[in-house]
Amino acid sequence: VFFAGMAAPAAEAGANGTAGNGAVSSRKPQSPLALLRSRSMSLLDDPELVQKALLQINQRHRWIFDGINASIKSFVLMGGMRLFVGVALKGLKLLRAKRLTLDELIQEVAAQSLRTGLLFGGFSGWWHGSESLFGQMAPRASPRARTFIAALIASPWLLVEQKDFRHTCAIYTMARAVQVLFNRFRKRHPEIPAVPHGDSLLFILSSAQIMFAYALRPDTIPESYYTFIRKIGPMTESQLQSVRDRTYAPGGRGPPQPLTALTGGRSALEACKKTYADGLQRSLPMYFTLHLVPRLAFGLPKFLSQPGTSMLQVLENTLRSTVMLTGFVGNYMAVFSAHRELYKPAQEGRYEFALFGGIAALSIFCEKRQRRPELALYVLPRALDCFVNAVARGPGPRVEGRYGLEVVVFALSAACVLTYYRSEPDVVPSWIKTTIRVTLADTPKDTKLRETTGDIRFTDDDDSSVLSPYA
Repeated sequence: VFFAGMAAPAAEAGANGTAGNGAVSSRKPQSPLALLRSRSMSLLDDPELVQKALLQINQRHRWIFDGINASIKSFVLMGGMRLFVGVALKGLKLLRAKRLTLDELIQEVAAQSLRTGLLFGGFSGWWHGSESLFGQMAPRASPRARTFIAALIASPWLLVEQKDFRHTCAIYTMARAVQVLFNRFRKRHPEIPAVPHGDSLLFILSSAQIMFAYALRPDTIPESYYTFIRKIGPMTESQLQSVRDRTYAPGGRGPPQPLTALTGGRSALEACKKTYADGLQRSLPMYFTLHLVPRLAFGLPKFLSQPGTSMLQVLENTLRSTVMLTGFVGNYMAVFSAHRELYKPAQEGRYEFALFGGIAALSIFCEKRQRRPELALYVLPRALDCFVNAVARGPGPRVEGRYGLEVVVFALSAACVLTYYRSEPDVVPSWIKTTIRVTLADTPKDTKLRETTGDIRFTDDDDSSVLSPYA
């Protein structure tokens, strides 16, 4: 308090006194900070004065304290969560494959956790601090404008992440902004009917585009995402490359290879069995971790009060997600094998791979109804990215290579979502509001938002539970 008082500008002068000509001067009394600064005393001599000085510091420099408070909370929570998830997933990889030493695991996970903590901590601190500062400097300005500008100012913290992650953040935040704008449009035009199972149809079409790119156009997919699909997918890189060589041969499409050549000498039934087993082995620990960690981080009191019910919900959601992903990759291999064995095409196919992906995507009906929109919005940005790059013929105009364009896209999209989160929270999905409140350490400041968002809960009737695998 003492050094903050010394640093604060002395805007107030001394106490009331008598001038030399006998007239009483009406000077303003000293503020608690100025009075505390002028005294040579222990801070414990006058606790009431110290309390008033603290209140004045809080009022004058509230934007600094708001920013620091939010930054620390977000850094600790998100950095710690990323550390926990990274140790769990990389630890399983270390135990299973033993290609990663313990030192490499610690270095990799620690670097990722630090970047995640800096991203969320920096964004949260700058957003809250800037919003509070604008509220003091321009109290008559529109709250929407303050929130929008503050989000734009905080967005450059995305640069602490790597290029692939910046690209991912940009396209997914843009998808959420489009979702919020669409919800607002539906709110203003309720006469527009909803499409039955529109989210499932969107997931199927998006999966068809992604699996076509996975099989024939991997140059249209970011490398990290392609690596993830290839590890979960049913075919190895050498098998996929042989299909591409025959599809895009200089003299035209060549005859297809026998199925046994693409499955390592296995029959169609054996190849499908192996695909289902590998998908189960890879997806089960991944989904268990992704369903468990958010419950421990966001709903620990409830988890401890009802451990049996909470674990049953985690296991049920893990089983559903595992069956969905395992069924996806297994069905893709099953349809591919059936096409080769029964139809016996004369030349290597091309658009059949998109059809295989669409049929395999029917496994989305294994998930709960409330999770399907999130799955659709999970794959839709990737599908659009692949489509744009494929149309451009080549690697294409990816966002990450355009002089920081991904930061601009992220800034505008995040500003849009946060603005409606403040002004019209009913058009923002419940789990996104929960995510913002937790990850950005935001406390609802007005009654409307407080009544709409409610508490952070994980129950069957609260769609904030869809946060776990897809956020």
